[in-house]
Amino acid sequence: MRQKINAYKPAGHNPEWSRVAKLVGATVAACEPPNAQKVSELMGALSKVAMFVEAENTRRAQEATQARRAHQAKRGMRRPDTAQPDQPDPRPRPNPAEWLSIETIERFIRYGLPGATTSTRDSYRRRLMQLRVGTIGDGHGRLIKLSDSNLYRPYTTVEQKELWYWAHNQPTRRREAACKVLLCLGLGCGLEAAEICRVRAHDVHVMSNGGVTVRVRGLHQRDVKCRRAWEAPLAELAADLSGQPTWLFLPTVEHRKTSLVSSLVSRARKAPDAPPVKPVRLRATWLVDLIDSRVRFDVIASAAGGSLEMLSALLPFTARTDPAEAERQLRGLEP
Repeated sequence: MRQKINAYKPAGHNPEWSRVAKLVGATVAACEPPNAQKVSELMGALSKVAMFVEAENTRRAQEATQARRAHQAKRGMRRPDTAQPDQPDPRPRPNPAEWLSIETIERFIRYGLPGATTSTRDSYRRRLMQLRVGTIGDGHGRLIKLSDSNLYRPYTTVEQKELWYWAHNQPTRRREAACKVLLCLGLGCGLEAAEICRVRAHDVHVMSNGGVTVRVRGLHQRDVKCRRAWEAPLAELAADLSGQPTWLFLPTVEHRKTSLVSSLVSRARKAPDAPPVKPVRLRATWLVDLIDSRVRFDVIASAAGGSLEMLSALLPFTARTDPAEAERQLRGLEP
């Protein structure tokens, strides 16, 4: 992760970046992001707010310098013809605590993202708050790192039923279908949020034996076998679109962004007993199910695609092997 952090550079011309780059990287690293995607998200969010604050401080310093010179001119004091090379930088030192204060975050969300949609602003606020609780604390003195295992806690069988009830009781058929697609592709196929958004109806294939295969598009293109419990509802959802070359998740939305998932979840009707819907936990549930089913690692890696960096965080949630069986496996088969 550190290499990914060190290699990050924001797009475009950013004169303030060299001044804040090291502190931005150190702050993100301190939060222990679990994978490369989270590194990119957090670096993107914090670099923007850091440069936003630096631009504000630069403007204030320039205004203070102009005011001081005007005051000197008014008093008849001689102004130097050239700038003093050893003059200290009048701006305060970059400070992550200032970047991640509640006041700064809200000011940045309001003024630092011109033209951004509500969902984009919500995404930035969520990422910056993750950084805040990981480096400053949650208000009770607790630092919550992104690598904490609860981030990947799989949903229990009861929670999965409650999630299905949540999806089934949405106020409109369109939203109900979208929530069910999210659960089928997350819990049944282990797809990440970005992959869920790119699945088309005709990417879902029902086999002669009743199995369901999903063609995953994008960087890690592959075919994934749906888990048996989710085959029937996923096949039904795809059949409702008659195999059309249209999106399976929110088919009427043309522009595909990962934030579509979080936007849907935030707008969906809440259920009193259902846990929060997190794509990372949907995928974690799928992975733990495969591990506990003794599926070979190479099979899991092929089906998962991309990075499996979360596996170490999932170990506390996998089924325990009794000592005698563990000894037998470690010793090897009898000759």
